[in-house]
Amino acid sequence: MSLSSPNSTYQHAVGSGSGKETATDLGIYASRLTNEKGTSSIEDCGADNFHPETAHRLLADLDFGGHAVFSRRGRAVLLLPIRSRQVAAATIDLYRPQTAKAKLAVAALKLANRIGVLGLLPRLSGHGSMDCGALLCNPSHGTRFIAIRRADDHDLEVVKAACLADAAPLVSEHASLSRLNGRPGVPPVGELHRTEEAAWFTMPHLRPASETAFPVALLRAWESKEREPAENNGLIHDLLRYLDRPTRESLSGMTVRRTLVHGDFAPWNWRADANGNPVCIDWEWAREDGFAGFDLVYCLVQQALLVRKVRAEDLASTVCRNLAGLGSEAQNLVRESGLSLDTLLALVLAYRKSKGMEKPNSCGGCAPCSPQPPPRFLAFEGADGVGKSTVMRLLVPEIVRRGGYRGYLFFHWKPVRGDLSFDAIPGDNPHDPRSKSPRNPLASLVFLAHHWIDFLVGYWRFVRPALRAGRLVVADRYTYDVLLDPTRFRLRLPRGVLRLFVRTLPRPDRAILLHASPAVIHARKPELSEPEIDAYQAALLSCPLIRAPLAADASRTPQEIVNDLLRRLLSNPEQDAFPETPTAPTTLRESEP
Repeated sequence: MSLSSPNSTYQHAVGSGSGKETATDLGIYASRLTNEKGTSSIEDCGADNFHPETAHRLLADLDFGGHAVFSRRGRAVLLLPIRSRQVAAATIDLYRPQTAKAKLAVAALKLANRIGVLGLLPRLSGHGSMDCGALLCNPSHGTRFIAIRRADDHDLEVVKAACLADAAPLVSEHASLSRLNGRPGVPPVGELHRTEEAAWFTMPHLRPASETAFPVALLRAWESKEREPAENNGLIHDLLRYLDRPTRESLSGMTVRRTLVHGDFAPWNWRADANGNPVCIDWEWAREDGFAGFDLVYCLVQQALLVRKVRAEDLASTVCRNLAGLGSEAQNLVRESGLSLDTLLALVLAYRKSKGMEKPNSCGGCAPCSPQPPPRFLAFEGADGVGKSTVMRLLVPEIVRRGGYRGYLFFHWKPVRGDLSFDAIPGDNPHDPRSKSPRNPLASLVFLAHHWIDFLVGYWRFVRPALRAGRLVVADRYTYDVLLDPTRFRLRLPRGVLRLFVRTLPRPDRAILLHASPAVIHARKPELSEPEIDAYQAALLSCPLIRAPLAADASRTPQEIVNDLLRRLLSNPEQDAFPETPTAPTTLRESEP
């Protein structure tokens, strides 16, 4: 193959029509296509000066005779062959759409390929058939180029290439794959090759994996039994300078489980091998000195920020809800990691900042890094036995003192005169109506209407005046319980009616969601079975109607919970309310009255 000087037309040997383009051809093809005249990136031309005709001319200079799919900015994204529908289908699968418009476009391409009408796409004017397809990656990530071709054994093969000047991520990925060869979820890889212009390696073609089946088992397979102090973990050590002081201090004394981390664990990097086993690609950020729970929380953050476009202030609640939606296995992985979900979230945001994904001096605006304004109306939710009363008795007076409130108004469930208490939190109500039979639908509707009026009148008669007087209002449970646990109220109504009940009443501006292991809660209060507790907590953590939820792991000591919540609730947390002492910690069970 020969290439003329950059000032003349490129003569590309892949136009021979042999259908056996070498990886060298593809690597140089990538460098020429993504860097016009080998110097300036196409993207540097600017959206106003760069049009599809420019890319058309470059592709024609390379003598590519297939079809091309262009982005809105005119950059070639997919190159599709003419003669092989199988290769074209595999090429389209290389592109993993995340937005609704992109998913629709990919579905249309797959349908066009299936019925044989890809010829409606723009045909490039080259003479070569080039029986391979290619995905041209984002130039901001380096001039990366992923091609699909047939290997000598006629199986599909992937060629990952880059021009040599920008091949550092490619070389790093090959080194990681070679080092981790044989580990679960790591694909086999060929040798790394270099020329004067390009670097490349080959690997087997992997089919797309389902994004709905989260590979928690794969994360478990990467874990080791070895635990180590958090400050000694290599990944945490590298992230310390990106963390705020309270988060750094919270890591002191904690232990984590050492594990292999992928570094960019997200649905667009998931594939499946021939047996359907999950496999990951793009290993250039992998490291073996990571900690358990990192990849899981990183994936949830990436989906929230990049796909759902969640606002920074809603990131913590979104991650919490999505984690609950993954089921108990994923929650147990986080719970057994040795770190709270909020600490894991802070570490992931610090990692994104270290990789240049965040603006300077910004970590995403999420708790605990950017606390919200002090709450005015605060609700506590959690299963019976999780320790709400203990936490409230320790936390609420501290919030009142530090927030400058004129005292607080407390009530249990609904604000009616008999349940109101000023500047005091009474003991638990032992009454549990679950033992009685459920009401019929009509009686349930009358019950709900009666309490809806009580909530509304109580809010305007007691809660609203307390807020205007500068008091903090605290509720032990609130309207959410009707939706989360209707059997507690003996209700037999459609969930739509229960959601309407919650939506049409004033809601607290913050809600603290206490959760712990179902076995621990059941040991404290055995009224509910462990599966019932697990189902309740999953519904609580994933409830979309709870405004500004703040989840807290109640398996810690009350002092640790309160110190953590104070840092996340107040913008001026001062020092911890309960400094750690060398004495034995008090558990929630021991401190309950």
